[in-house]
Amino acid sequence: MVESTQVGIPIIPAPREKLDYHAMGVLQEALGDWDVWLGSERQSTQHWEAFLRIVRWALDYQDDNGGWEIWPRFGRPEALPYSAMAQGEAMSMFARAFSVTGDEAYLEGARAALAPMLTPIDKGGASWLASEGLILEEIPYEVPNTILNGWIFALFGLYDLTLVDDSRDAREALEASMSALMAYLRVYDAEFWSFYDTSGTLASPFYHRLHIAQLEALELTYPEHESQFGKLRESFDEHLTSPLNMTRAVAMKGYQKLQHPPKELKR
Repeated sequence: MVESTQVGIPIIPAPREKLDYHAMGVLQEALGDWDVWLGSERQSTQHWEAFLRIVRWALDYQDDNGGWEIWPRFGRPEALPYSAMAQGEAMSMFARAFSVTGDEAYLEGARAALAPMLTPIDKGGASWLASEGLILEEIPYEVPNTILNGWIFALFGLYDLTLVDDSRDAREALEASMSALMAYLRVYDAEFWSFYDTSGTLASPFYHRLHIAQLEALELTYPEHESQFGKLRESFDEHLTSPLNMTRAVAMKGYQKLQHPPKELKR
């Protein structure tokens, strides 16, 4: 990524040869700065200032609905603009900033970010209600195709918001989404690897490892569900250590990409 004219805020290429802010990438940069700052025992002024710079940017760029539009601006016109993953990452970022500074503006930013996440897809939001509970969509389509890592990151955002704000909406959404996630976990188990989404796209080795890390975090966060999350994590761990499974996964992933190449390869 390159630096924008607003120093310290990353921008990336967008369609039509433009540069633009991709909110998800910017928010992840902030959370990375936070982690480094914590790792320095809160001594790294550089990373703390970088974190707050993005927090302030996010407040400035948060729209009247409480969100940051992403997908139509970055080559996915068929997707709805908001991402539950980005909204959740914003909640996590704002909650952290508020926990240290006590600045109410950051808490208000986190509260406002909840609305686009919980607005149903058929009304332009980033979630939908299944019989099992609330499904959070990283890339919301009219016909959902739920991405596992994005759903979990969005759920972590709800969790972080509940730590700093006694929001009934956030608590109820968190409970409903946890219920759905536990019911849907089996959908992401390919029995020799993990699926990236509910359409059967196989996860890359990077995302398979990310699934393992996320499941471990869920185990630690929800000890009452440790056995369910832990069983799947252990299974995914075993898949990763098997040379046969790794070879099979990489081969199948390559085949899937050939069947459905990125748009830039179709031109």
